[in-house]
Amino acid sequence: MGDQEAIGTAGGLPSSARRILRLVLVLGALYLFLAAISSLETGIGMLGENLVDQVFSAVANPLTGLAAGLLATVLVQSSSATTSIIVGLVGAGVLTVEAAVPMVMGANIGSAVTSTLASLGHIRQGVYFERGFAAATMQDFYNILAVVIFLPLELAFGAISKAARGLAGLVTTWGSDSGPSEGGGGLSLGDIVDAPVDALANLLNGWGLGTAAGPVMIALGLAALVVALILVTRLMKQLVSTRMELAVNSILSKRGGFMAVLAGLFMTLAVQSSGITNSIMVPLVAAGVLSMPNAFPVILGADLGTTATAVLASVAASSPEALVIAMAHVVINFAGIFVFYPMKVRQVPIRMAQWLSKTAVANKTWVAVYIITVFVAAPVLILILS
Repeated sequence: MGDQEAIGTAGGLPSSARRILRLVLVLGALYLFLAAISSLETGIGMLGENLVDQVFSAVANPLTGLAAGLLATVLVQSSSATTSIIVGLVGAGVLTVEAAVPMVMGANIGSAVTSTLASLGHIRQGVYFERGFAAATMQDFYNILAVVIFLPLELAFGAISKAARGLAGLVTTWGSDSGPSEGGGGLSLGDIVDAPVDALANLLNGWGLGTAAGPVMIALGLAALVVALILVTRLMKQLVSTRMELAVNSILSKRGGFMAVLAGLFMTLAVQSSGITNSIMVPLVAAGVLSMPNAFPVILGADLGTTATAVLASVAASSPEALVIAMAHVVINFAGIFVFYPMKVRQVPIRMAQWLSKTAVANKTWVAVYIITVFVAAPVLILILS
């Protein structure tokens, strides 16, 4: 009995109290996240139209936007952070939705670097590394192939942005029908989020910072964004990841099919990190517990789950266009499920990954060449040439 009490009160609090405290901290971190997006938008607005022209001209070329999104995600190691910043830029009017869509696609490719790097832990283990590296890089090839398919459709017909506008319209209509009526006089979530940001902006202006106030707001917003995402990911992982991992393993052991997509979706929603979900697949495939065709649907679900961060970020943005680019992220990743879920189609990225892993096992130099080329050299070269 004494041992159980000691376990339950470890850290000075009962386990139930610790869970409640973590939930409160999660809510606080989510509020910080929304305030960070608002701070970014406010700071960008302070910089004036010159910034709009400079940023838009820099990513006017879709390949440049794709490379910028990829490289930014690799640098911050979080596609959620990148897409949130993109939402803030669109919300502030710095980017159009059409210019931002390639950047979101680039962020999707960059998100795969986490699981690819995780697979290097098996690099000295022969067949384990071959399977693990293949499991990681099939996400790379899936995201690259998705861009090859969807980017031309967007450039030729505006397919992604048009679908996103339609979806955003449905969401807005549903929200206005189910939400409070106008003139109710109550505070909205946007008002609550913007209040401290507006107070900070007024304070900086009162100090006479002038044009420097914009960069300060942006820097504070970026710092708060990173801190908030780290806090949410760590806290949610402590709360639910063990139970979710057990549930995923149970589903996958029964060849879950579409249930595996849902498992990847809900696990990513729970821990707010597709990198965690996808990295879990690497050791499972490396150990032979899970086949690559059965792990692949989890990756599809995880990619869809990570779009929740962009949707949440759009709540703090003042422009309806922010919701449109968030919905574009949803459309891209949902379309990826639709196209690549069938067994015959999913074999394409899987076989490409298996070929690369066999080559990497035969000559480890190819591991460094692949990672540096795809995630660093190629996007940097595109940016330089553009």
